[in-house]
Amino acid sequence: MVKTQYYIIMDLLHSRKEFLSFESKMKKYPNLTKYEAFNKRIIKFHRCTLGLLVRINPLLEREIYRFKRILFKIKMIIKKILRKIKNLIKRILR
Repeated sequence: MVKTQYYIIMDLLHSRKEFLSFESKMKKYPNLTKYEAFNKRIIKFHRCTLGLLVRINPLLEREIYRFKRILFKIKMIIKKILRKIKNLIKRILR
């Protein structure tokens, strides 16, 4: 239920006021804030910025996704290059 509320506030409403209101209500139940599902990186980020960037949350998530894809592609290219170098060294040493 809490996870759904975060989804509604950040992805559908994009409202700082609603985010801060919900956070103040959550502080009444400290045992809930211990759960990892309610302490994701993006929620911690919005807590630190006091909800100032909740409005651009979809943009942030989209850019983070793009950045992860770029890193994955770079990783795959590096693996491919290293594999070719390894094969080349094997051929030379034969």
